[in-house]
Amino acid sequence: MENIEENSKKEFNSWAKTYDSFFNHWYFSHTNKKIVSLLEINPKSSILDVGCGTGILIENLIDKKYSKIYGIDISQEMVKMAKRKFSKNKKVKIFLGSAVKMPYKNNSFNFITCSNSFHHHPDSLKSLKEMYRILKPGGKLILLDAFKDGIIREIYTKIIQKFEGRILHYYKDEIYNLFKKVGFSQINQQNLGLLHLITIGEKM
Repeated sequence: MENIEENSKKEFNSWAKTYDSFFNHWYFSHTNKKIVSLLEINPKSSILDVGCGTGILIENLIDKKYSKIYGIDISQEMVKMAKRKFSKNKKVKIFLGSAVKMPYKNNSFNFITCSNSFHHHPDSLKSLKEMYRILKPGGKLILLDAFKDGIIREIYTKIIQKFEGRILHYYKDEIYNLFKKVGFSQINQQNLGLLHLITIGEKM
């Protein structure tokens, strides 16, 4: 657990200053647009992005009518960049913290997003339990990450592991079962492009 978490901190701290590059905005634009399209807009709703990095997904949420937009990330340098980016926007709050122990009360958020960061979480089940805990009843988690089904995806995840060290990728049914074990209902999965899987779960 600590190896994954410490490796992630070092990795993303080193990337922070260049993370807002044109390439990353372009690379994440497709997945971010899809996530935003799956969210229900309500001016009374609050949303949390887990593993927010410098806030590239949050940039896509600024103009949406949410009462509060929160982001949390384990990298101190990423959090610094995100706080600087949204310093003039009062409805955006960025926090430093781990996905396995988040500083929020039970039943805090209507929506939680977790995009391209789940494989960095040191304890997948524990972080899902945390996301479930802080969701309001009726709230939804939208999780997007690479998955391992099929030869091409197997190869891709192995390549990523060569560069990023010990990380956790799953098969489609493994992610479904994790959601089910935590207590999510109305679990829905859909492929996005060649590499990514979106899993949506609702807290009853």
